[in-house]
Amino acid sequence: MQHLKLLGGKTPEELWPLTNACMPGLLLLLLAPKWTHTKTLSLIGPIFMAFIYTLSILSVMIYPEVDPDPAANFTSLEGVMALFKDETGVFIGWVHYIVFDPLVARWIVLDSITEKKFALVTHLVVVVPCFILTILFGPMGFLLYMMLRSFLPPSSLNKVKSG
Repeated sequence: MQHLKLLGGKTPEELWPLTNACMPGLLLLLLAPKWTHTKTLSLIGPIFMAFIYTLSILSVMIYPEVDPDPAANFTSLEGVMALFKDETGVFIGWVHYIVFDPLVARWIVLDSITEKKFALVTHLVVVVPCFILTILFGPMGFLLYMMLRSFLPPSSLNKVKSG
C-alpha cells in the first residue's frame, strides 16, 4: 500500500476515517435545510475531501512507490479496472465519489429551496428520498429529482401574498 507523502506519509487505510467528513453537512441538509448556516457548513466536508483527493493524486503522481500499470487508462473497462486494483486506487476513487455525491445531493436540497418548491411535505416525500438515492447511488437520485422537480408545485409557504 502506497504512502501518500503529501498527506504526511499516511496510507489510504490510515486516512480512511476521514471519509466520513461529509456526514455532518449531509445531516444538516436533511434536518435543517433552511437554517442560515447550512448552505455554507455543508460545503466544509466536500472541500476538505477535495483537498485529500488532490493531495492523494499528486502523491501518487509525484512520489510513486510502484511502477504504473501500463494497462491503466480511462478508455476501456480493463484500463479502469487496473486503476482500482490496489488500495490506493480504491481510496482515491472512493474519495472522488464522496466529494461529488454530497455536492449533487446538496444541490438538490438547495434547488428545492431556491425554486420555491420547498415545503415540509415535499421535502420529506420528494427531496429526502432523492437526496438519499443520490448519496447511495449517485446518478439515480439525481435523475429522479430532475424528473420530479418539473412536477413540483411552488410551495404555498413561499408565495408572496398580493393585496
